[in-house]
Amino acid sequence: MAKYKCSERTHKKIYNAARELFAERGYDATSLIDIANKAEVSVGTLYRHYPAKQYLLLYAADDALASMRALIDGFSDDMSCYEKILAVMSADMRDCLEVFDSGEPSAEDLGYGLHLEHRSAIYSSPTAFDYAYRNRAAMKALFEDMLEQGVRNGELAGETDIADFADILVAVFFRQYDLALFDPDGDGSLGALERKLSFLFDLLKP
Repeated sequence: MAKYKCSERTHKKIYNAARELFAERGYDATSLIDIANKAEVSVGTLYRHYPAKQYLLLYAADDALASMRALIDGFSDDMSCYEKILAVMSADMRDCLEVFDSGEPSAEDLGYGLHLEHRSAIYSSPTAFDYAYRNRAAMKALFEDMLEQGVRNGELAGETDIADFADILVAVFFRQYDLALFDPDGDGSLGALERKLSFLFDLLKP
């Protein structure tokens, strides 16, 4: 168990170092040696945790899921499923914008390039695509759990198709994510996210 915890700490340490360097320099300008030096580990250790540089980008989804689960675990029982889902989505978007939308043009450009690289990483190989797909499926499962609570407590109609609604929520989440990061003319604000979720939940009230 101690060895596993140490390995997990190293995994996270490398990821955090890479995230800082990608935000500062951009993906292409950051080498694996740079990341290893920043994380204070050997290049061999880095390779054991991340076989290729794009996997550092894919791990961002793991990091987001872990944060979502931690947030959900801390929710009070009297929160509605709408409030929980809005809080989870808003927190993740806020974390992203804090890193990539500092208000400086150079930071905005780096963030834009980094997320394009993330998309490229997803489609770089069948293994990478499966990895990203499993993460989206895990996010959908989190939404399904909260939606089931909504049906049980009468917040949502009993005939609500939980799986379909969760799929829609995942699509809305990533659409808002894209608007916030890639579309200067679109409304990627947290207020827009709240309006869209409110509209969807109102449609499914009993």
